[in-house]
Amino acid sequence: MFTFTLAGITEKVRLLCLFAVTICISRYFPLGDQSAAMNAFLLLFFLLSYPAFRQIAIDKLAILMMAVLALLACYSFYLGNSPASVFRFFAILLLTVLAYFAAFNSWRAFNVLLGLYVLHALILISLGIGMAIVFGNSDYSMVRNFFGAAGYGDIYTFGSGFFRVQLRGNALLPFFLMLTVYLAWLSGARRYRYLAVLLFVGVIFAGNFAYYIAITVFLALFLLIITNTVNAVRRYILLLLAGVIFIAALGWRLVISVLDTKLGGEHSSLGVRHDQIAVLLSDLDQNYISLLFGQGLGNMLKVQTFVRDYTDAVYYEVQVVYILNQLGIIPFALLVFGYIVLSFRVFQDRVLLLIFACYVLYASTNPYIFDTNHVIVIVVLASLGKMLPKRFTNKTM
Repeated sequence: MFTFTLAGITEKVRLLCLFAVTICISRYFPLGDQSAAMNAFLLLFFLLSYPAFRQIAIDKLAILMMAVLALLACYSFYLGNSPASVFRFFAILLLTVLAYFAAFNSWRAFNVLLGLYVLHALILISLGIGMAIVFGNSDYSMVRNFFGAAGYGDIYTFGSGFFRVQLRGNALLPFFLMLTVYLAWLSGARRYRYLAVLLFVGVIFAGNFAYYIAITVFLALFLLIITNTVNAVRRYILLLLAGVIFIAALGWRLVISVLDTKLGGEHSSLGVRHDQIAVLLSDLDQNYISLLFGQGLGNMLKVQTFVRDYTDAVYYEVQVVYILNQLGIIPFALLVFGYIVLSFRVFQDRVLLLIFACYVLYASTNPYIFDTNHVIVIVVLASLGKMLPKRFTNKTM
């Protein structure tokens, strides 16, 4: 006989909201932009998390961080920033604090979230292989234009036949790969090993250089954590050699094209990021007040360079610098310190902290930080910080 309690029903609805948010954020293809629905589900998720927020009342650090955000909002209104933009950035920064206290306690829920990104990896792999089979080195502009016009992302090749599938929704693929690698080691379960391989291939097809760097850093430090130094170095060398062989198999033209894309002048990937950093820091450094306390939440630049037009832009490849532009040095430093302390306190496990650091590493050079992706990452890690010690008593780090 089934028994229902208000708390149990609330938790189920809360988890359904989290699933809905994750679906909206990972299934831009083929669902399209579902921002309105995603924001509604995200708001409901946090409203239903209110019982857990009683911890905040006794957490002085969280109260201090929220007070800083409230003062920044008032300061932003004083500067004359758009109320809608002020509220938007205030809300997302507030949710990144509340997320530390919104953990769930269900392995089934975690597996559903993981499954959504395994499905995403399968879609990337299928698209990449399908494009290679159908088009090879022939003209594929019709497909690329379709994905671009629909807002799904981009699919392209450097002429090697290897297609990079850079869809909106890729952001958490490396995050779930790192989690799966850790769970495979903790549990020894074959299913996690298979899923880790599948997610790894998906990350390769995602074609984001920052993903590759973050995964490499994670694997190197993870091996150092779980084994003695000598064995870790040996395994890392073997992993590095395997990576070199894999890259070589893709063809030297691909490698040269990637480097050219990253380093090839002001319109290259790194050139665009350098331009954005210069523009955002120049706007921040207009006077001592703006340098120390920022240009206010929701600040929108009115700047156009030879590289891009940044007028009213709210997303940058270097989103973390845009947040610095809004907050200024002092509030930014206070909030970063608070996030670090909360992460150590809530995640607890060393590998979970490493995973979070690697997420920040690749998200900081992409527009994946201080957004809904960031909130999901914190909620998942806070949840695993509670669940892992119960299931793997003697192996957690």
